[in-house]
Amino acid sequence: MRKVTLYDYLATNVPSDAFELISEGTSMSKPKNSHELSVQIKRYVTKNGETGLLRLAEIHPDRELIEAISIKPIKEESKKDNFSNLSGNLSNEDKEYVNTTKLLMVGGFILVGLAIIMTKK
Repeated sequence: MRKVTLYDYLATNVPSDAFELISEGTSMSKPKNSHELSVQIKRYVTKNGETGLLRLAEIHPDRELIEAISIKPIKEESKKDNFSNLSGNLSNEDKEYVNTTKLLMVGGFILVGLAIIMTKK
């Protein structure tokens, strides 16, 4: 199964709009098929970068559907750090978990120490 790129999708679904957009201000030859147009669109994006992608987004056939989907932003306060709490913000539940973990580690070290002492006698 071949993956369909954005370039292929636009070249197949909105070929005249795509060609009109990428040929603005140039004397680009009209492509013979959708594959040639796809290659031309790719060159356009390579040359124009993010600006080119944003211009192509304006003619995307599913643009209204994409714009209709609202994504809720993640609140900074509720975002959890999964690393050693480098931010310094801990909820009470997390503090309890950390303290319990510390207690278990100290207890484990004591048991290992006792085991070593008992085997040496």
